[in-house]
Amino acid sequence: EFAKERERVENRRAFLKIRRQQQIEREYNNYIEWINRAEDVILNEERTTEQERRAIHEARKYAQLKKSRHNRTGKQHSVDDDEEDIGMYCYR
Repeated sequence: EFAKERERVENRRAFLKIRRQQQIEREYNNYIEWINRAEDVILNEERTTEQERRAIHEARKYAQLKKSRHNRTGKQHSVDDDEEDIGMYCYR
């Protein structure tokens, strides 16, 4: 009887963990989409300099490369990875 209850609790814990990971992934994807839309607006503004345009395009290329690598390796996405990359292409 206790073993069944323990298994049920473990299954519930695993389910909640997966559901939380999916929620974080959805929030992350929405955030990236929001950033991309903002970059599109910036790129379409007349006052945007060529240097700013290049920085945005380079950052997008890097993000696409990182995403393709992530998909190939199946590596779990990490917020630490993003923090390391933030300064790489911003404000060159």
